Amino acid sequence: MKTATKISSIIAVCILSVLVLFAGFCMPTKSAFASGDVDEYATFAAQREKMLEYDNPNEDVTLNKQDYFVEDGKIFLSQKAIGLYGLSKGKFKDEFYECEDENVVVEKDCVKIKNTSQINRLIVVSDNKIDSHGAVLQADINNFHFFQYGNEKQAADAFEFYKNSGLSVSYDYVISTSSNDDTEEAALFTYKTPWADRAIGFSQYTENMLKIHPKDTLKDVVVAVLDTGIYAEHYQFVNRIYSGGRNFSGEGALSDVSDGGSGHGTHVSGIIANSAPFENIKILPLKVLRSSDGKGNVGMIIDAIEYLVENLNDPKVRLLNLSVGITMTDPNVSVQNEYLMNAIRLAYNHNIIPVVAAGNERVNTKYA
Repeated sequence: MKTATKISSIIAVCILSVLVLFAGFCMPTKSAFASGDVDEYATFAAQREKMLEYDNPNEDVTLNKQDYFVEDGKIFLSQKAIGLYGLSKGKFKDEFYECEDENVVVEKDCVKIKNTSQINRLIVVSDNKIDSHGAVLQADINNFHFFQYGNEKQAADAFEFYKNSGLSVSYDYVISTSSNDDTEEAALFTYKTPWADRAIGFSQYTENMLKIHPKDTLKDVVVAVLDTGIYAEHYQFVNRIYSGGRNFSGEGALSDVSDGGSGHGTHVSGIIANSAPFENIKILPLKVLRSSDGKGNVGMIIDAIEYLVENLNDPKVRLLNLSVGITMTDPNVSVQNEYLMNAIRLAYNHNIIPVVAAGNERVNTKYA
């Protein structure tokens, strides 16, 4: 059933809640690692933020002819186009996907994506200093190298250059809260259906654990929620939001973590607050998706994790939640999830436990 596609994010967050309530007793201390390089991160973040100025969501993008074909009035897009622009996909045919997005249209002799932005930004993973190949902006931190190019051709040429050089390279793919399942059946699962915590027996677990660790002995634990932000005025978040939240989405000021339109970040944070109901559990909102459309880029997640490790460097931050989806289907990329995996490993190596959603496409998930 298609309603199952909404379940994975909720279950993932509830498992996080099971972990988080007694996390102070279950996880090793975080004091062992060295403090992050705040200046290095600040330089990286400033450069990456400048790159977002090149993303104009009000533009129309004309696709290259090798990235689409039209048959019987239906538009089929390449795997690269689907992944690069975070588009909804349908049936698979001849290495192309039928596109189900209303803003993808046929105009005269071409196919356009309306009101989107051309992504001319690459991410290269390398432990060495590398040439920018004519990038207009560059941002480096640890083994991540971000290169912003002035136009599509420059980005495509640079992609081929890095690939032929044997380096691991990818476009800064679109990420999204969407499960591509906007049906009436799927809509039955709303943000007002807090069934999952009871479905996994959380209340009984909490009751049993409190017999071992009384409420007044629970340590403070902070959960970083990487999403669309948070509606901080909700009664459920009173005394529950941790200072240090930051906006990486390019939508609004750096300090603006409000969840103005999507509601997804508030939904996720609400599950955590509801399932871990004591005030020792704090939520750190890190806005990596625009609340207006629920979309962002891989680079925003990488930036947020680098911020946690290199800048904030707070021993109370013990977990992060990532309930987003990404279509990494470019056949030219040999290791599809390497960029996110490297960032997630960075968090894990600094004793921050990542919890992610998986399986929203109704298929077995090989990687999460």
